[in-house]
Amino acid sequence: KLDENVFLVSRTHSGSAGLVRLGMLDGRPVAVKTYYASHADITENMYNEHLLEEARSAKILDDLGIGPKFHGIYNDSDGKINVVMDVVPGDFERAMGKYINHQTFHDLDILYSRLGAHGYKETGDLQFFVTQEGRIKAIDPGSLTPYKARATSADWYAVHVPELDLFKDEYHLRLSSLLMDSDKEIGSAYLSSLARSSPQKYWDLRNYIHGKSHLDYYAKLYGKYFF
Repeated sequence: KLDENVFLVSRTHSGSAGLVRLGMLDGRPVAVKTYYASHADITENMYNEHLLEEARSAKILDDLGIGPKFHGIYNDSDGKINVVMDVVPGDFERAMGKYINHQTFHDLDILYSRLGAHGYKETGDLQFFVTQEGRIKAIDPGSLTPYKARATSADWYAVHVPELDLFKDEYHLRLSSLLMDSDKEIGSAYLSSLARSSPQKYWDLRNYIHGKSHLDYYAKLYGKYFF
């Protein structure tokens, strides 16, 4: 059952064409996502194709344990395709800064490591929510692009390919965002731990932020932690 008058929204972000409504499935609340055309050159069929791709990605994220439970596709009274997933009680990191903790950073590592370990190299417009427990869930599945045939976990970890290298720029972008929005004490503790456990990873991140410090956002971030 879909309540077409109840919308699930962020306190800080708004998608250009996405619309997420509250539904009920077997007595539990679910998020029901569709698109409404906002550009004359984008047809309804193009939106439907994109939603089917999002549905495929949502199922993968659910299977990997890094996204909400995926329930399937729903056709609403307007004939539009909708992607149906569990509701994630949270928001984007900008609105949830006070809840970011060490587990949040660990979850970000898990998200990209699992995607890499299962053969994906690009995530499209993948977005995640932070919950009040500081956990990360990928709520906007984007479009996952494979780079190789899926390997078994045993085969993959036997050759020990560094999964995070596949997403290095995207990973650094998301990690920078968490650091900017988190409490300085939490972010500093994470960076200190990272410097001890993985010096190369620490310096890769620091150099990434410094390399973009001509931009005001990154200049503020660099000043927050490295001055």
